[in-house]
Amino acid sequence: MHRGIIPHEENITVLNLDLLLEMDYVFVSIDISPPKKNIFPFLIKHEIPFIDVGMGVNIADDRLFGTLRTTSSTLESPDSYIGRVSLEDVEDDVYTSNIQISELNALNAAMAVIK
Repeated sequence: MHRGIIPHEENITVLNLDLLLEMDYVFVSIDISPPKKNIFPFLIKHEIPFIDVGMGVNIADDRLFGTLRTTSSTLESPDSYIGRVSLEDVEDDVYTSNIQISELNALNAAMAVIK
């Protein structure tokens, strides 16, 4: 089942977006939002479908709560991420300091694979 999945460890920037041209499908999991402003239009322009995952984690009344998001962009609906995916960074100290983030990341990845 894992045939054909190739992880790539380099960060995508405006200088190396062309690396995405060899991809059939892209899984976007970036903890900062601004790079998506360049990545998403590039993928759409080159008709490369993608899925993007995101999460928000907050504390209210000494309780931790979170939201997971899985958004896909297909050839039929390339702009479906608009209004669903933030392209601006938000200060979220809870995300960087809480041990349960790894479990939420795992669940988000599983949801993306199922989608």
